[in-house]
Amino acid sequence: MGEIYKKASKTLIWLGEHEDASPLAMDLLNSVTEENLRDMVEDKSESKPMEQAWVALRALFERPYWSRVWILQEVVLSRPSYLICGNSMCSWDSVRLLLRSENFDVDKRNIYVGSHHARITLLDGNILPKLLVNVIDGRRTNAQEPEFWDYLVLSRQRSASVAQDYIYGVMALVDPPAVRADYKKPVEELYFEVVKRLICLEKKTGVLSMCCETQAEDNATPTAAAVVGEGPGTSYANSLPSWVPDWRTRFKKDYQSRLLCKLKYSAGIAGPDAQPDIECEPGSRILRVRGVFVDSVAFVSPAKNLNRWPQVGEDWKTWTEHISESGNMYGTLEEQREAFRSALQCQYHGNRTRRTDGSDQYFDMAVGRTGGSLVDPKRTFGKAGRQFFGTSNGYMGRGLDEVQAGDIVVVLLGAKVPFVLRGCGHNSHYRLVGECYLHGIMNGEVAKDPTKERANFYLV
Repeated sequence: MGEIYKKASKTLIWLGEHEDASPLAMDLLNSVTEENLRDMVEDKSESKPMEQAWVALRALFERPYWSRVWILQEVVLSRPSYLICGNSMCSWDSVRLLLRSENFDVDKRNIYVGSHHARITLLDGNILPKLLVNVIDGRRTNAQEPEFWDYLVLSRQRSASVAQDYIYGVMALVDPPAVRADYKKPVEELYFEVVKRLICLEKKTGVLSMCCETQAEDNATPTAAAVVGEGPGTSYANSLPSWVPDWRTRFKKDYQSRLLCKLKYSAGIAGPDAQPDIECEPGSRILRVRGVFVDSVAFVSPAKNLNRWPQVGEDWKTWTEHISESGNMYGTLEEQREAFRSALQCQYHGNRTRRTDGSDQYFDMAVGRTGGSLVDPKRTFGKAGRQFFGTSNGYMGRGLDEVQAGDIVVVLLGAKVPFVLRGCGHNSHYRLVGECYLHGIMNGEVAKDPTKERANFYLV
């Protein structure tokens, strides 16, 4: 099928019949141009017809079509493509123009989304077409050519009737194909072999960033002996190791599909020995990785399921309750506030443009610079994102919701971002909790420090 889409002169994508005011959504897409994009998105009039159009567009983007694995070939390989809904048609380029990430990048176009419903539609990471747009843009501009595991991120957010298709459904997107289709191979064996090849042979450490809460569904943390089949609970040996993503389970939070390792960090790729040092011996399910221990997680901000700014306020309150001015890595209270801002945005560099959408004003209230209420009905879109935590030596960071006090933060050689690991009752054996942001070490400070001792970590 991949070859068919590549050679097609035109591809028509059927979204279904009109429903949920979809004619309004299609009209909105057809009205998008490079010239009027900013005016259309920044419109603050909140007129009822326009608000209804944004609501309809969100419903269109949530249709079952977008959730299927096999549509990735249809959209990514075809050019040009057209969307058809009922008796309406629009170009895929209209979707791309509206959803491309550079529109909302503070250092690029910096478009402010004026409408509440437009904001929900355009900025919610759960909107599956957004991920497609980002990958297609990278593929066509060659600015960041997507790799096989980039497409695996996309497949994980979709549905497949056969579990092997989370791998096989994206093979045509890379040349040559990364693996050969074999539906007789057990699913977990396929996932294990694909990840082992990507990590151990191709040194794609970014694959580890795809591991997240899906590995910790029950409350029991198995011992290393149980994982390798050497003790009680050997049934766990039949499941996937913590370092192998399970594509059958979707990301639970929208931020998980926006991997930190795709950003311009260099936590473990600086210094003379910055090449990955990774090994998984034949017949073993334990991954040996070499890196540097950074610190232990001392506290985690309580997740109260609040909207963005109230949760940010709780995060700052937690930090101030645990950290003194002399017991942190950033300095004075004001310096801590700016570090907290960077950690909130997972933005390492201090150079930034102040936004005009009210975000800076809300941040100032959250960290106690100014007074005021953090609750505003027009700013209840989305959450604060990654879980806020602090370390024993006074670093602040953000990671997956599964981060717990007592976990450790390490920098793996050759990896762009740090990782959180959890001990599992055996010396140097850990479960991989997930990638994280730790403010102050994202530019290779640890990897370049000759006083930092390298060590082996064994992931089970």
